[in-house]
Amino acid sequence: MNRRSFGRGLLTFVLASSCIVSTLVDLNGTHLFNPAWHPHAVFHDALMLLFLAAVTAIALWMLWRKDGDRRVAVLVATLVPIAFWTPFFYITWILPNSSLNAFDEPLPKLAGITMYPNVIIAFVMCLLAVVGYRFARAEE
Repeated sequence: MNRRSFGRGLLTFVLASSCIVSTLVDLNGTHLFNPAWHPHAVFHDALMLLFLAAVTAIALWMLWRKDGDRRVAVLVATLVPIAFWTPFFYITWILPNSSLNAFDEPLPKLAGITMYPNVIIAFVMCLLAVVGYRFARAEE
């Protein structure tokens, strides 16, 4: 396997796992099936998940099609997961009434900093997307 194929494979993993894991995480009583949620909030979460699935499918198609500009395809396949995950780093500052903790349980701390599992996943996914980009752009 060459560097470009490895990079495209890594981007495929990031895209697919972002879509699948996000959907599975939200299909429960804390999110989509939460009776305390306003019906319009449920609508928006479902809308976001379906939009993520559609954009993921488009990015995967661009990444693996035989024709077209490969540089643009790799860039789109990188930017889709980055666009999805980076709000985890700042959305609570934009919307102070929002929360990264869906369970209202204490979370572990490291050096006094709360470790939110979804923020750690967001960081890893963004990092993997950048690494995938670097490899997929190799040998150009």
